[in-house]
Amino acid sequence: MTKAERAEMNCQYLREETYIPRIDSEGDVVFTGEGKTYTILIDPEDEAFFSITLFDIWSINNDAERVRVEQAALHATATTKVTKIWPTKDNTIACVELFCVPPESFKSVFEHAMRALQRGLTRFRNAMYDTRPETE
Repeated sequence: MTKAERAEMNCQYLREETYIPRIDSEGDVVFTGEGKTYTILIDPEDEAFFSITLFDIWSINNDAERVRVEQAALHATATTKVTKIWPTKDNTIACVELFCVPPESFKSVFEHAMRALQRGLTRFRNAMYDTRPETE
């Protein structure tokens, strides 16, 4: 199955589930849910790989905040199945990564994957707020 065929398969499923998906300029699928914009990244060389990614979940404004983000991301990643959270240069990314064989089997785990991603985000944010420095 080509990247374009997998993108269209993802879009068709998302429409059936009342999401409004679109295929971006790179051939990945973008959709919104609960006020957030998600991307299903499609690996053209690994048909079994399925990833739902949420970009820009927490801005990193300085070195002290980067340390807190790294600690919170490690905590959330370690305590949430299939969810990964990591800092980039000045922001933070979260995703769920799975192998789905055959590729259309993602449909049977999609909602479960979305819940796992939400749990990871909640754990990340809770850890960030728990480590926020006190103000005077």
